[in-house]
Amino acid sequence: MRASADELLQDIDGRLNSLKVRIEALRQELYLSIQEDGGRFDGDRTRHVSSQLDSLVIQYLRVREKLEECERVNPRRHAYGGRHNEDK
Repeated sequence: MRASADELLQDIDGRLNSLKVRIEALRQELYLSIQEDGGRFDGDRTRHVSSQLDSLVIQYLRVREKLEECERVNPRRHAYGGRHNEDK
């Protein structure tokens, strides 16, 4: 069975929120890594965390692009899960 547009948008919203949480956690880990390395940006751990963070940001942007595509197809919904007043 195919998912409805609302179900698809909810799935994308959930993925975006999950990515936001993971990005924030990695951002904090990156700051900690830099602090632990005396403010240096070229430590092995810092580079590894930075690379992971880059990957998550790219995923986030791709998922957000999909959401915006869905919004164009189903204009009654606001981005990130909200609805216009006429839909309530």
